[in-house]
Amino acid sequence: MMTTIKSKLSDIYTIQHGRHSTINAIEGLRAIAAFMVFVVHYAAQFTPWIDTHSLTWELIVYYRHIGAKGVELFFVISGFLIYGIIIGKDTPFVTYFWRRIVRLYPVFLVVLALYIALSFVFSSENKIPDGIGQATLYIISNILMLPGLFDIKPIITVAWSLSYEMFLYLALPVFVYVLQMRSWESETRIRFLAVLSILGFVVIYAGYDSHQKMVLFLAGMLMYELKNRPLLQSDNPLSSNAFLLTILAIIIIRIFSLDSVLLLPALFIGFFFTFASCLNKNSKFSQLCSTPFLRYYGNMSYSYYLIHGITLKFFFMVMAVFIPPNHQWDLALYVWFLPAFAFTWVTSTVLFLLVEKPYSLMKKPARDREKKSTKAI
Repeated sequence: MMTTIKSKLSDIYTIQHGRHSTINAIEGLRAIAAFMVFVVHYAAQFTPWIDTHSLTWELIVYYRHIGAKGVELFFVISGFLIYGIIIGKDTPFVTYFWRRIVRLYPVFLVVLALYIALSFVFSSENKIPDGIGQATLYIISNILMLPGLFDIKPIITVAWSLSYEMFLYLALPVFVYVLQMRSWESETRIRFLAVLSILGFVVIYAGYDSHQKMVLFLAGMLMYELKNRPLLQSDNPLSSNAFLLTILAIIIIRIFSLDSVLLLPALFIGFFFTFASCLNKNSKFSQLCSTPFLRYYGNMSYSYYLIHGITLKFFFMVMAVFIPPNHQWDLALYVWFLPAFAFTWVTSTVLFLLVEKPYSLMKKPARDREKKSTKAI
């Protein structure tokens, strides 16, 4: 019986990586990032029910603050994966970028359409401006994933981060091609990326801190170059507990109100070593990330990331009908956690199976290959 269930779950959530090998633990690391984002939105939605004089009310600030850093972890993962794709193979730009479009847009457009449709049903939640012209421009800007890079409110709350991802997809191959980085020795690339990271922080601390989170892409890129170094493969308490130490650092920095000074470098360093621990097959953290549940969760993390917010909104709207919020609870936050999470899992699975898996993650046949004469990135 258990074997049959495991087999069916594997059929549902396992991805066939047709063009490249995958690292199991990275799938699990995606799950941790997605779960962190779930925590921040769950805590935010539950706030109207929490007693303002309770311990949970005091802690909910930290839950939301820690959870929000899941997006930064996604940036480190993206830096590692996209840099690896570009630096590892001389792929025609059209082929490369089309694959990125196919990876992002099917799920995004379905969820965007759902948000737009619901905007007309629930007028209090409508972000679309009045007037056909303004509404059209606003929707087009969201379709092009401009909110985030530009001062535009996203229709899908979490979609601001996709503009950062799209910037990485467009800028990085050009950057690598212009500098001819594939021809460099790995040591040269490491030094270059390290210097670039330092310069990034210098610019940020000099006051030019717009879009500062992009520096975290460099942490992932550095990890790609350093992934096989013995120093990062050693199993020691510092490495194995890098993720927990990073969460602790986030809390301490928040307590002492040092976010503007220490938070970004703490995330850069902490998530860098978290990634190192993830890649070290001997570490307990890597073994945790490689468990089937986290891998399944990680494989559908993109669908989960985009749909979980509206799922939680619906969950708590229904809950408010039966139990009106009046800041009456404390420990109930923890009681409702699993039902809310299970609900987001179900809706994400539906989106994953109906859209993401067949349209974004299916194996691409040989027709994907471009003619040899196509200019490569």
